Amino acid sequence: MAEGREPRQEIEVAIVEPPEKVARRPRLEPGELVAVRKRVRYLDGEPFNINHSYFPLALVRDSEIMRPEDIARGVRTRF
Repeated sequence: MAEGREPRQEIEVAIVEPPEKVARRPRLEPGELVAVRKRVRYLDGEPFNINHSYFPLALVRDSEIMRPEDIARGVRTRF
């Protein structure tokens, strides 16, 4: 707890069809699924950061990215 504040986060992982805007960036094939990690960070019970990260399912299917928990070294180091 920094400065008496109480941080926490919630992480949700799902397999979805990506929104068109997301599918264009990694040049996914039509119908190709992605994993989405949705994270909400709270400070003193109030949300202060919302982040959705999308990954081609074929790349992350059997990885720690699929678990709804914090990745200590960060997801960027996974690739």
